[in-house]
Amino acid sequence: MNLYTIISLIVGCIFVVSGLLLVITADLVRALLLFFIVLITTAALFILGGADFLGVAQIILYAGGILVVMLFGVMLTHKARNANPKSGWNYFISAGLVSVLLFALIARTAWFWIEKNNLFETIQNTNATAQDIGIKITGEWVLPFEILSVLLLMAMIGASALARKTKEEEEV
Repeated sequence: MNLYTIISLIVGCIFVVSGLLLVITADLVRALLLFFIVLITTAALFILGGADFLGVAQIILYAGGILVVMLFGVMLTHKARNANPKSGWNYFISAGLVSVLLFALIARTAWFWIEKNNLFETIQNTNATAQDIGIKITGEWVLPFEILSVLLLMAMIGASALARKTKEEEEV
């Protein structure tokens, strides 16, 4: 075993443990911290796998952007601090069953789509660079990115509206 394999195994173990703790934890702020760790280790796995652009995009978009907006929403709303979701084995088992079934459905659909479109050969024959991806993002995919930015803006405005105290709350 070389150093690359050892680092990959360590990062993979951190990813799995953080993901399991993320699902189990009931504290919302700890869940966000664990989600951050999962996103960073995902980026590390992308980079270790040779997909440098995806790793950097993972850090910038998800760990740097979406997670900050989620943390902003949690910290801005005082109601979320006192939230304690229901827990118990019956919820854990039903959530696990739904998760396994959903994963099986998504995996089967993805595998069918990959085989149908012969993507394994397409990926091997493509030499896409970061410049090619940038041209696609700023050309063909600009509308989905703008829709996402408007959606995130609406989430921040909604969090501000939820955090604002009403007159009844100010009097108490």
